[in-house]
Amino acid sequence: MVDRHVENKLRSLGLMGNYQGYHCLVYSVRLIQEDATYLDMATKRLYPEVARTFGMNVGAVDSAMRTAISLCCARCGEQVADMCCGNAHPTVSQFLHGLVDDLS
Repeated sequence: MVDRHVENKLRSLGLMGNYQGYHCLVYSVRLIQEDATYLDMATKRLYPEVARTFGMNVGAVDSAMRTAISLCCARCGEQVADMCCGNAHPTVSQFLHGLVDDLS
């Protein structure tokens, strides 16, 4: 199952399932793997879909994912930088792009 690979990768970056952003990132990767255009239109298409799924508003989705990514950067900064083309503090879109590429 695709989600298991995503979950394992996020755990290897120091992020556990007790963060809301963890679940948002896992679901986002699934959507992007099914349709790559989600990544091109993150704020207009990806965030609203994730928000609907988890009963959140769009701002909360962005905040939850940024918090989760910050934790990954703090715990495994070098791995995150390698995954995100040298960017030690990636945006949500850069992180998702790196994560999807790393899983491919």
